[in-house]
Amino acid sequence: MKRDGFTLIELVVSFALLGLISVSMLSVFNTGLGNIFRAGVRTETVNIAEYDMIYLGEVTATETVSISLPTTSKDSSDYDVSVEMNEIKGSHVSDSMRGEVEVDIFYFSPVYGGN
Repeated sequence: MKRDGFTLIELVVSFALLGLISVSMLSVFNTGLGNIFRAGVRTETVNIAEYDMIYLGEVTATETVSISLPTTSKDSSDYDVSVEMNEIKGSHVSDSMRGEVEVDIFYFSPVYGGN
């Protein structure tokens, strides 16, 4: 006796396997989509913080950085350099569906002319 087609058990098993594979692929897709969304929100927040730093930035601290540079002279004395630096801060907080994203950006700028 020759049968054409599949039995009911073969169809049920194949649909169960197809369902398991589909669920795992959808979870990977959903995780990837969430990561892309979070990266976009973070990039937007960094751009706004950078704009704030450049155009609205406030000097949060002033420090002096000292560096000792070796020289090739015979007396072996080092060349000391001191530079006064301003720390400028830009920050922004963005709300997203998955919570807040807070970004702080710091920029160190040398002080010219003794200001």
